[in-house]
Amino acid sequence: MLAPFITNFCTKERFFLIIILLTIGWVTNLPQRAYAHDGNPSALLLADPTDAYYPLAQEISRTENIPVLHTLAEVLEIQPTYLLWVISPSNLSDTKVIEMGHALAKQPIAVGIISASSLDKARALWLRARNVRGETLVAANAPNPSAHIQATLKIWQNEQQQTMPLTRENLLHYLHKADYLTFTGHGAARYWKLDEQVRLSRQDIRPLPPVVVQSASCNTFRLWEKDSLALAFVDQGAAAYTGFAYSPNEGYLFGQFDGLPYRYSYPDFPVGVIVQLQNRGALQGFAAFPYFFLLGDPRLFLQREVPYNLKSDTVEGSSRTLVYQNIPAGIIPVRVKGGAEYSFVHAVGITTASDHDLFYNSRLQMLNFGKDKFLLVATQGGELELRFERHSRWYWLATDILSDSLDFALLFLPQSGGDKVSAIFALLPLSWVFWQIRHRRLDRLVIKQAVFVGSLSTLLQAGYAGIRLDSITIISKPVVVSPLALGVNWFLTCSGPWMFLRACLAKQKLAALLVILFPLWFPFLFIGGVVEGFNRLVSMVYLGVGLYHHRSSLQVLIVFIIELGFYLAIFYLCRSAREKKATLPAELL
Repeated sequence: MLAPFITNFCTKERFFLIIILLTIGWVTNLPQRAYAHDGNPSALLLADPTDAYYPLAQEISRTENIPVLHTLAEVLEIQPTYLLWVISPSNLSDTKVIEMGHALAKQPIAVGIISASSLDKARALWLRARNVRGETLVAANAPNPSAHIQATLKIWQNEQQQTMPLTRENLLHYLHKADYLTFTGHGAARYWKLDEQVRLSRQDIRPLPPVVVQSASCNTFRLWEKDSLALAFVDQGAAAYTGFAYSPNEGYLFGQFDGLPYRYSYPDFPVGVIVQLQNRGALQGFAAFPYFFLLGDPRLFLQREVPYNLKSDTVEGSSRTLVYQNIPAGIIPVRVKGGAEYSFVHAVGITTASDHDLFYNSRLQMLNFGKDKFLLVATQGGELELRFERHSRWYWLATDILSDSLDFALLFLPQSGGDKVSAIFALLPLSWVFWQIRHRRLDRLVIKQAVFVGSLSTLLQAGYAGIRLDSITIISKPVVVSPLALGVNWFLTCSGPWMFLRACLAKQKLAALLVILFPLWFPFLFIGGVVEGFNRLVSMVYLGVGLYHHRSSLQVLIVFIIELGFYLAIFYLCRSAREKKATLPAELL
């Protein structure tokens, strides 16, 4: 009965029409095909015609109808949203990575490097982007004393979470089951360091599912080096690998430890964009230019749909408010159409941020791509309200810089070893105090004033910690109050004022101020010295550029200046009180 119909339908013309339609359907199902963006193509290819992998760039260009450009300058002129950089590992180098990093500092582009140890494996990497899923998630954390993190492996599957010890066996087992895995710990181009004795190297990697892998370790994104771990992952079937080409300062990779920042990526907010938002955080925290890179298609994503609903979008004058509902807990990507015209955002109940933020914000990062604004927001779930303004209030930047500086210097630095260093230094003023007691050089009024100053300073620091502890955004590491730091601070701010109020010579007063402010001036010199020394003696010698900036030192310097003014004012009042008491008649004393 159906034979005549089939015979009539399957003419040569109809047969070819069916083939064309099927081909179009297949192509349009590839991940994130190019679409128009501000009049320019959304995606471009970058490849060198002399590179061995150039035929792959031509194949991608034909398949996806994406132009191939041959120089980075041409790419920057067009300013696409996505860039697929097709290049063989042997053709990559520090020079090319640094050039790309400096370009990204000026113009954010979601870059993904398409490469592998062979041309066929590089082609497979490009094709695997369509197979990425986001069901089984794994966060592996090596021991981190400054963050108070134990070695753990956390697994999320079917909305269930389990935790187990981080061992090579456990990590390899779940690496072969995961859709997305992150690792935080020490590392190098050839390995991850799970602890002092255990490493995960290229030889440990076996055939993998199309897993997306993120590493916060040092130097793992050096594809041009022998036995590259990043290449091992994609050679064995991973869909993507993100990592640092050079050593990072830990705690400034957005979503680090167990945030899983790619978890809720979706077609209009893919992993390549999130990587550039993570680079923005690194620029605020430590990096002189972006060097956190993606090996894989920058348009890949883990979720097929937006993981929440837009409840309302209202505009009043220069303000715009968007309310989202059914928000899952975690790091949520939000793309705001036409949001680039707003430079300031208040995520209600979470944090505030600006396009011009000076310091790192662990709860919100944002970037503009064309006319749209892309945000990553750390939420507890439920409802999310974002209030946008074209400009921040005149006082906001000053208060933000101040609170970030105080958080870093008074709360984070002590738990990072600053409390122990200060405790060792306190042995010097302690010996001076014993000498004063032994020789009975005790002025009751001076001692009372010194104890008052020390107690006031410690109470203010403890009170500030109580107010700010749940609002700290200057680093992704968990921050806790150090009791040792408070105790040492009390002693230094008691003994130092005692020394200052007894001093007659300027050098004695200077020594007293150095005692009081040791927890600030020492880390300022230490951090600044390490950064400057490494930049000048290592990275500029071998790479020709500095890798780090001095914003951490700037935070400490700001607090140092504030505290110096505070103590000088207090000492002036103490001196005035003593002089006033000395002029009173004896019968009034």
